Amino acid sequence: MIVQVKENQAVLLEDCKFIRDKMNPDAQFIAPLEKGHGRIEQRSVFVFKDFFTTNEDWRHVKEMVAVDRIRRLFVTQDKKWVEEHETSFYISTTSLSAHEYMYGIRAHWGTENKNHHVKDVTLSEDASRIRKNPGNFAKLRSYALGVLRINKIKNVSAALYENVLNISTPLSYSGVL
Repeated sequence: MIVQVKENQAVLLEDCKFIRDKMNPDAQFIAPLEKGHGRIEQRSVFVFKDFFTTNEDWRHVKEMVAVDRIRRLFVTQDKKWVEEHETSFYISTTSLSAHEYMYGIRAHWGTENKNHHVKDVTLSEDASRIRKNPGNFAKLRSYALGVLRINKIKNVSAALYENVLNISTPLSYSGVL
């Protein structure tokens, strides 16, 4: 299991930062430069084995992973490149190579972004004003998205429009009835 460490786990995050700053990594992988969409991005992964923390709740964690991202974005208004630096921390109960962590974390975020974008934009999840049992409606949106994906629907917005016009269309999908 690999979990991202965020600010809601302040002690764990501080421990990860301390390890990153004070220890040498046991493994590292520097990915090739990626260019596209007006940016150049460089990712580096550092694996720290024999993870330790001051919090006993995390004693089963084996490794800590730090992912450094350096992005150079071209700002068209200023006609110049701007550099951003970000470090994300992950803890793991398993042991992988730096290369495997790199592509596993990247693949996960690609999937997350794809699903969240569709839910937020096409299914208007962020604009929802539902206050009673919002989790139930979130599950319904996830179910609907899952049915569309199982049926190999590429354009979710067009499919939703078509489904409103003809009720037999969604009933014909695999996984509905």
